Amino acid sequence: MLVDAVIWLVAIYGAIRLRPSLTATSAFVAGIVAVFIAVRFADRSRHSRPARSADAGAGDDKAHVSQEQGPLLGRKSALMMLVTSGVVIASAAAARKVTPATVPATAGATPGLVAETARDWPSYIPVWAPATAYRRGQQVYSPNKAVVSANVSHTSSAVHATDKANWTPTAAYAGKATVFVMAGSNLRAALEAAPANSTVILEKGATFDIGSPIVLRASRLVVDAQGATLRIGAGPTGETATLDRMLTFAGTDQRVENAVFGPRKGGARSTDLESVNVRFEGGARNEIRDSTFNTGSLGAIGVWSGNEHRIVGNKVNGSAIGYSHNGASRTYVAGNTITNAPANALSGTGNGTKGVTYNDDCIIVDNVIKNPGRMGIEDIAQTRRTVIRGNIITNSADIAISAVGIGPLVQGNAITFSARPNAGIEATTDGGTISGNTITFTTSPGYKGAGVSINGCNFIEQSGVTVTGNMIHSPYYGIGINAGVSTATISNNTITNPVQQALGLDPTSAEAITCSGNQIRFSVPSRRLNRDGITVGNCPAVTVSGNTITYTLASGGGTANERPIRLMANNTILTGNSINGGGRKDAHLPVVSSGGATPSGLVITANQFRSGATMNVTGMVSPVVANNGGYP
Repeated sequence: MLVDAVIWLVAIYGAIRLRPSLTATSAFVAGIVAVFIAVRFADRSRHSRPARSADAGAGDDKAHVSQEQGPLLGRKSALMMLVTSGVVIASAAAARKVTPATVPATAGATPGLVAETARDWPSYIPVWAPATAYRRGQQVYSPNKAVVSANVSHTSSAVHATDKANWTPTAAYAGKATVFVMAGSNLRAALEAAPANSTVILEKGATFDIGSPIVLRASRLVVDAQGATLRIGAGPTGETATLDRMLTFAGTDQRVENAVFGPRKGGARSTDLESVNVRFEGGARNEIRDSTFNTGSLGAIGVWSGNEHRIVGNKVNGSAIGYSHNGASRTYVAGNTITNAPANALSGTGNGTKGVTYNDDCIIVDNVIKNPGRMGIEDIAQTRRTVIRGNIITNSADIAISAVGIGPLVQGNAITFSARPNAGIEATTDGGTISGNTITFTTSPGYKGAGVSINGCNFIEQSGVTVTGNMIHSPYYGIGINAGVSTATISNNTITNPVQQALGLDPTSAEAITCSGNQIRFSVPSRRLNRDGITVGNCPAVTVSGNTITYTLASGGGTANERPIRLMANNTILTGNSINGGGRKDAHLPVVSSGGATPSGLVITANQFRSGATMNVTGMVSPVVANNGGYP
């Protein structure tokens, strides 16, 4: 018995060690090897036993016969194991054989399998296959595009039509409700009746006409459109489209993905400003992703209320996205491409009750915006702490980014203009930070756009603004600090070839304005009457320190008076700055001056004037001038 058990164990071990990818033939051969090892072991055990004792009795004879038969029983057991394991393995291999032609095309899916979509589901549903062994209760995706369960253990027929009696439709796969919606089906009924924890899969390439909005209410609902088209127009029950709206998120943890919205079936687009194709109303953590909008509606997506909604990876053509209204907070907008929006491409309007309802902590990252009819991104009013980072914005008709809410972070965005803009970035002194952005102008000389424009307090708070580490190329105005600004830090920015002015400090009522460590470079001839590096206008008590202003020889020959620093305000401190004239010999050498004003209380110390740059104190009232290199 011990030998027999060992033989069984060896055979079983050989079967278990077979890799699942082996074919039935390979499995059979491996089984023969396992049996051969087992039999050899058994034979060796038999021949190594001691001879029968001469005084053994009849009972011993019976025992001896039993021992002699042991190896033979071992052989039979191993052979039976071979046959059994071979059948099981062959059946398993056959069960994996599927017909790729029966599988709906799904990008990235394993051949013969249909990709699942819910986050916590098994990765794939097996597809029905002919001549395959199925056990009772096993679930598959049938050629009729439904999840079915085997009602009896059997081997499937050559064609599904003659195998249908062995299967029973089921509403769930792996405990999750699954609904497959074919072309011509009632999409509204399928979506509005879907239970919680369910997935609705639309037929790939199908088109569904939607009249009045379909409201998604079930929690943890996933809708995978598989590229199906949803069009604005009369639906299957004769509804009339309202405000161009097709879907409304009204639950929690819902997701719609891979849908194509539009083009519209007919009729003119709605002119209502609340017209959007997909609307978020209440709830939390709902998501629209990887979908395409070609409806031509004013709005593609709008977040009206709720928290932590997500708008990810969509392509929007001729429409816009609104990410924060009526107190909606922590919206995440990432990786979308918005082209030719009629007005703003992305908007967070913060239009809740003043001083009561805020739109907090939205994140707008890594979006691509092309040719918006007004602004690329507008974040305004009662939005607080919005992060606007890593976006690429090209050719805004007005302002690329207007961050005039409370405490925004505008960081690492790339902005390019070839039209006639107003500004690259607009902000207020409501506690914002503008850092690490690149703004490039390739416009004609007639425009008057600014790289960064800082205005006075827009809404509630007045806690200052920081503009640091930005690179601005060829603006009309580089960075402007305008009326109403009381506290601002302008530091470590690089501005090349401004047409009129690199830094303009003109806030009228400043309390604490610091301008330090900025790099200003001129390498092309001037085109205007005057060209300024830093202008200190109606701005009392400003400190201008540690800035570097450089002219190259090629910057000469223009028509402008070159004023690297123009001091017009009283009580300005000018210290530790470096001005390099580039060795120019033309009639407009770089000269620090008051530009015709008569400021008083100026302190001008420890500055460096090199290669033709100089200073003219005419008009300045009793300035303190000391320890400046190269002057007089």
